[in-house]
Amino acid sequence: MPSRNIVNKFVSIIFVFLLLIFLNPIQSSQLNKTDEILQQNYTSHDPILIEADIDFISGGFPGSGSAEDPYRIENYNITSITESCGINISTTSKFFVIQNCYIDCVDYGIWISWVGYSTVAIINNTITNHNLIGLKLWDASGAIIKNNSIISSYDGLLAENCDAINVIGNNCTLNNKKGINIRFGENVTLEGNYCSRNEIGLDIRFFRSVKILNNTFFKNIESGVRIFNIFNASFISNTIKKNKNQGLLITYSESVEIKTNHIINNRNGICSEGYSNSEIFNNTIYSNLNRGIRFYLSDKNRITYNRIRNNSAYGIYSNASDDNIIHHNNFIDNNLGGLSQAYSDGDRNNTWFDITSLEGNFWSNWFGGGYYQIEGSISSHDFYPLEEPILIPRPSEPIEQNPYIVFWVIIPPILFISVVSLISFILNIGVRKRIKRRSVRETLTYIEKKRKIAFSDDVGAALFRFGMEGGNVVSDDLRSLELNLEIFIGYCYATIGLGQRYETGVFGPLPAPSLKKYNVIIFTFWGLDDEPSDPRLEGKQYYLVAIIYPESQNKNIVRINTMNDKFRNYVKKFKYPNRMTIEDLNHFREIVFV
Repeated sequence: MPSRNIVNKFVSIIFVFLLLIFLNPIQSSQLNKTDEILQQNYTSHDPILIEADIDFISGGFPGSGSAEDPYRIENYNITSITESCGINISTTSKFFVIQNCYIDCVDYGIWISWVGYSTVAIINNTITNHNLIGLKLWDASGAIIKNNSIISSYDGLLAENCDAINVIGNNCTLNNKKGINIRFGENVTLEGNYCSRNEIGLDIRFFRSVKILNNTFFKNIESGVRIFNIFNASFISNTIKKNKNQGLLITYSESVEIKTNHIINNRNGICSEGYSNSEIFNNTIYSNLNRGIRFYLSDKNRITYNRIRNNSAYGIYSNASDDNIIHHNNFIDNNLGGLSQAYSDGDRNNTWFDITSLEGNFWSNWFGGGYYQIEGSISSHDFYPLEEPILIPRPSEPIEQNPYIVFWVIIPPILFISVVSLISFILNIGVRKRIKRRSVRETLTYIEKKRKIAFSDDVGAALFRFGMEGGNVVSDDLRSLELNLEIFIGYCYATIGLGQRYETGVFGPLPAPSLKKYNVIIFTFWGLDDEPSDPRLEGKQYYLVAIIYPESQNKNIVRINTMNDKFRNYVKKFKYPNRMTIEDLNHFREIVFV
């Protein structure tokens, strides 16, 4: 990783000399003014570490820590080639704001973790040149991340286990992996962000209730947006343009509305797998180098009132996707030279017209007389093709950022400080490597500590099922725990109420019977079984996994929402849960603790 930063900073020096040689006097004066503003607005400051509320006071930061008067970390230039993190704040309950700072350190720009709900605001900062993450949030629910420039790091913004965060108006560009990376939580809003020239613009996973509004994802190396395992989301009025592979990749997600977006000049416009019960409405999907929309294993969606035109391959390509409704779209000049602008392979019950109005889609290569043939392995048709294009209310055209404004406001101060950083970097490269190794060791030590807890002798795991003859033990790894599982299983099923919950779920922590000062996390789910199933359960078996651990370890378990998301994803692997190995069972220990 350090070698990549060396290359980046040498490139920065080249840019500086090119600027000095080729820019006209007006441009040079603008550069000088930018540097003057930079020097006037920032005060040099050492990296900041805050591990308790009292540290805000001992650090001399203004404010009282209330919502009306938060502690303020502002107007600092925090540049270091030896310190791993610029601003590290954890385990606080007071309100604070980080604003108008320039941060360039080794691994992390800003790292916020385990802070009070809605106590964090990070506004108008420039965060650049980090080996790992520019801005990291862990368990920082209610945070506001607004108008920051997060540039040239490995990941730009990473938020994990954070509910109700607002990510607004940020510029996340030139990051090696992801511009914005968000995992595990609910109620997030991403609005007005600009993500360009990352590997992936936005990657969001394991979330519920998401709003992604008015963002721009432009010229990312792999994908503009990746959405995985999301329930109940709005993806509205975004611009996804010139991304090298997929514009929008959405997998194993449900109830995600995709409306009034411009999806242009990507390799593929929208690609879906396991996408269901959703709506694609009033989007402009054109001039993509392959397909406009690709469905795979995607059922019960409505695709209506979209402008799908000039895509090099099919406007819609559907494979093994059932019960979709597709009507009142304009298909214009897709798959030129081919027989059809749409393709259907292995689908069932897809309808290419509105069954109420008996109106289908407009196809620019249909010349009247009969139905429109959908190409593919099955015989699909639009029985009611339209003679004229649909008049679709057109969303406002995207406004692209002026690259010269971005250049003059952001790039000159970065180049200026990069030169200084490079000189210091060369002088202190040995120290930098030691700090890097220390940071990696600390991360690995933390993970190893959690694994030791999960697999310690006083933590037990057991898998039960409820079948024809009541509950019985499938497998267990109790280590040193002395526990009568036949009695314990009755307690577990009585606790969760068999028959009262017909979906996967996680319960706990709860007191563990027969073991003083022990708690239990209970996971429940349905599955098939090699043994005869209880006829009352309609061919399924009801399974339960219990993780028993000392009450003193409550502080080390992960959040229940995080646990539930990991569990739901993991349990999908087991069509027959009774075939779980002990190794499979023990992975639940990591779900609880790591």
